[in-house]
Amino acid sequence: MSDGGKVAASAAIVMVLAIAALVDAAISKPVPVPRPCTDAATRDKLKALALEGFEAALKEHVKTIFDVFLRDSSDTTQRAKAGLQNAAAAYIHSRTVVMGWDLPECKP
Repeated sequence: MSDGGKVAASAAIVMVLAIAALVDAAISKPVPVPRPCTDAATRDKLKALALEGFEAALKEHVKTIFDVFLRDSSDTTQRAKAGLQNAAAAYIHSRTVVMGWDLPECKP
């Protein structure tokens, strides 16, 4: 089999597997996940950990964008701007979601 034929056969197999996965996901019923309960201190700690993670991720992303910009400032201004806008939107959305968490307190 030629290289082109091997690539086509591999692509066909990947497509069949992808379609099978989509069909399986469409017809299978989701398994309900019980909503966890917690005490107030643990809930606050979970929120703080998530917020710290978002902060660290944003800082790392901004650093990466700036490093790329320093290496090649030609034609990267718009990419850097778009990357920062996407990062800011994700950061704000993630903070909003976490601040809205309402984990129920466990009943004794």
